[in-house]
Amino acid sequence: MPGLQIIITKAGRAALVNAEHNGTAPLKITEIGITAAVFTANEDTNALPGEIKRIKTISGEVVAPDTMHVTIRDDGTDTYTMRGIGYWLSNGVLLGVYSQPDPILQKSTQSMMLLAADVVFANIKATSLTFGDANFTNPPATVDRQGVVELATVEETKAGKDGVRAVTPAALAPAMDQAIANHRADADPHKQYLTSDRANALYFRRLPAVTNSDTDCDTLLETGVRDVSVANDRGIVAATHLPVGGDGYGTLTTVNGGQFVRQRYSEGGTTRRTWERTGYLDSTPPFFGRAWKLLWDSVTFDPTSKQNTLGFTPVQQGTGIAQTQNIVKIGWSDGKGLKATVDASDQGSFVFGDRAMRLNWRGLAGQPEWLFGGAYADDVNVYNPSNFRVNYADSAGGAQAAEKISNGISYMRLNWGDPGGQTAWLWGSDDPTSARLMTTSQLRVGYAAGAGVATNAAAADMVLSKDTRDTNFAPQDTICGATFAMQGNQSDGLTDGGNYHGVMNFRPWGIGADFTGGYAHQLGFTENDNIWHRSGKNAEWRGWSKLWHSGNFNPAAKQDTLGYSPVQQGTGIGQIPNTVKIGWSNGSGVKVTVDATDMGSVVFGIQSIRLNWSGFGGQPPWLFGGTSPGDVNVYNPSNFSVNYANSAGYATGAGNADKVGNVSMRFQENPGAQPYYVYGCEPGRVEMSLYNRGSLAVGFANQLTGPGLQDGSIGSYRLNKNYTAPEAGGAWELRGYAYDFGSGGDGGIGSRTALWQRVA
Repeated sequence: MPGLQIIITKAGRAALVNAEHNGTAPLKITEIGITAAVFTANEDTNALPGEIKRIKTISGEVVAPDTMHVTIRDDGTDTYTMRGIGYWLSNGVLLGVYSQPDPILQKSTQSMMLLAADVVFANIKATSLTFGDANFTNPPATVDRQGVVELATVEETKAGKDGVRAVTPAALAPAMDQAIANHRADADPHKQYLTSDRANALYFRRLPAVTNSDTDCDTLLETGVRDVSVANDRGIVAATHLPVGGDGYGTLTTVNGGQFVRQRYSEGGTTRRTWERTGYLDSTPPFFGRAWKLLWDSVTFDPTSKQNTLGFTPVQQGTGIAQTQNIVKIGWSDGKGLKATVDASDQGSFVFGDRAMRLNWRGLAGQPEWLFGGAYADDVNVYNPSNFRVNYADSAGGAQAAEKISNGISYMRLNWGDPGGQTAWLWGSDDPTSARLMTTSQLRVGYAAGAGVATNAAAADMVLSKDTRDTNFAPQDTICGATFAMQGNQSDGLTDGGNYHGVMNFRPWGIGADFTGGYAHQLGFTENDNIWHRSGKNAEWRGWSKLWHSGNFNPAAKQDTLGYSPVQQGTGIGQIPNTVKIGWSNGSGVKVTVDATDMGSVVFGIQSIRLNWSGFGGQPPWLFGGTSPGDVNVYNPSNFSVNYANSAGYATGAGNADKVGNVSMRFQENPGAQPYYVYGCEPGRVEMSLYNRGSLAVGFANQLTGPGLQDGSIGSYRLNKNYTAPEAGGAWELRGYAYDFGSGGDGGIGSRTALWQRVA
């Protein structure tokens, strides 16, 4: 606050004059008084009206003969408003005062009051005054309070080490530029977190390329990517420990995870394959006993295509409706047809509707007690043949022999055997559903296997091989037709054993750039017993592709990975490729699902057969039967011949058909009378018997009728206060109980009400 109009009091002026006349030392201003009161200052003021406090932390200096600079500091916790100040001398005299209606400043509890002002004296010398507690002029600035600071230079700001100087915007901009430049130059500026870019920079950084053919790749164990280029020679590739069969040009990546190390080598030539190996740093060398492995990919090999090698769609097992994951095995058994095994249980033979059926046939004599029959082809039931009506017997003699084929006039027998020579007639057809006889003189032969083949090497049909080992002809340089040549491994890039290989060139049509007849092709034959193929046109060949054969790969072996021979689905005669699922269903045996349709359970010869048993009466129009164990068909029983009746009384008319043991059977729902006898069946027996209802034991009654249940009889209930015993004869079960809290008991006998029911 420069230029405060300080009014010097008369007492203060007298003290200053006295001080000047007697030659004593100048007086000291030792305190500054503060007031919030509004008053009018004048020369007669001897006290500061409404003085709040006095501050001794003051400092000042004479800056001119009539001017002094005063600094006042109050870092206490007082709160006040300042409208006037007074300067007190060391002898207790009020030197001067200043006041104004508006606040000079306001101080809060958390703030520090710091007031600096220039005081101008009109008619006294300021040099007569000194100041007490002159240990400060302005306080230094800190992070906790305001104060006086020095401004930092650009160089000090860039250095970033000074903690007391203030930064200006002019110096901050160059310092920020310098910090950004240092950040960019740092190889790892963000050590506190990991990003994909930082990880790649740290663990997959590119290392210097290696072009020396003598470099041993076992020694390149630094983490990173390294370009490798060696001569395309099998001996040198082996010396560098790159994969044998690789082209020698590619990228080598090493991943070092502590003691474990892995290398991946990607070829950069025409094959573009990838190899990998692993090792341990404790081994000498690190990759001892761990050879390079070729990684399969969509270019070199596609494992998903192996499904097609089956040649059929397999049956899905245990995924159909109500099926479980049991192991189901199906296969052909000589003499027993198609059989099934579930886990370790033999399920017997399948039964099919469109061919001979084996239902545990034993060739028994006599007449069976039960036969399969039905009114429709898909509605088969069990019938008693003793009730059948037979109109007439079939004629004697039977059909002609099964092995004879009729042409309408006579029969022809088919005999198995090779009589030798050449026959004049052969069976043949252009249609798989029919056949016809044709003479061998009408047959056309594409070529003869034995006639006209020359045996010496000078025959005219031999194609000679040319020596073009150092020349790799472009597709446009090949001629129309097929040629053979010997090539060096270096010339056409086919390295697969030895130094040379054979090549067959074939161009369908054209010369030069005329490829209207299609691409030119080459087959390569190498010392490793492999066949390679490539094609191309104009001046470029495509890459070599290895042809798989039984010597280097057996696709049929993929079937063995199943551990069993799968059933071919939808490829049989008259079959379509629907989705067939077979599996075991607890309680229902082996079940079959076709698409989303439940076909039910499979019937086996060694098991009991359930074919829609309904206990029908009467006689069915069709029955299963046969003349041999392997020939079961559907017959009309009205044509049967019967030698004798099993028992008398089975007339064809009505009245006697519904009798059992000569006892008539009547069907009437709810006849309104209580039966004395009831029909029933005992466990383990397959016959019905009559039982006296009075001897039957009932577990419980569903509905009480008539006189109701007698006390203590089966099904009756009883209440008592003993929940551990019914206190009555017979077998009882506890149905429930309730605590009798009013009895004051402890929950034992006598403190509960129990409900018992007799069950036996």
